[in-house]
Amino acid sequence: MRITEAQNYSEPRDALAHDWPRFMQQVLPEANWMPLPNIGIRIIQHVQDWDLNGFILTGGNDIHEYPKRDETELALIRFALQKNIPIFGVCRGFQLILHFFGKKIFRCLTKKHAGTRHAISLLKSPSEQTEQSLIVNSYHDNCAEHVSCFRDRDALKPFAVDDNEVVEGIYHENHPLAGIMWHPERENPVNDYDQILVRNLFINSEKYT
Repeated sequence: MRITEAQNYSEPRDALAHDWPRFMQQVLPEANWMPLPNIGIRIIQHVQDWDLNGFILTGGNDIHEYPKRDETELALIRFALQKNIPIFGVCRGFQLILHFFGKKIFRCLTKKHAGTRHAISLLKSPSEQTEQSLIVNSYHDNCAEHVSCFRDRDALKPFAVDDNEVVEGIYHENHPLAGIMWHPERENPVNDYDQILVRNLFINSEKYT
């Protein structure tokens, strides 16, 4: 969850947009889910106590803005990879996955990128989908690397790029891990592509890669 600050006094708070409960009901109605607190590496004991078997890294906050959130979510990524647990990153979550794998994040060169809608092209459609392009929302000021910065030897692969071939969707070729730069939870109803993408990642992960 994103970290917010209380007004007029010091009390950092974890927050989750109201879009997420609706998204989960539409896309994963069979899931029992919970928000996870930003408690650093202690989150792994929390995950094990509740026997959790999948993670979504939501948007909000730049990387390094709140070190406790970075520590929490990096620990979740490491744990998910070790246990082969599905993990899905949205916007900041997408960026943190890239950061984890040594890729760079930059300020977007395109002015007024946030708050717009734009086209993306699908280089490879995970989970056997056939679409070649989509129109997606955009609420970010940071952008990923150009597709040319991803090498054949990289386990992290791009599957979606914008018109400038900046990467907007990634997946892992050996683990049930994916990330997208747009916000699927802010679409009502959720579009079919995002719904299939998420369900195949969490419910039918053997179909994903």
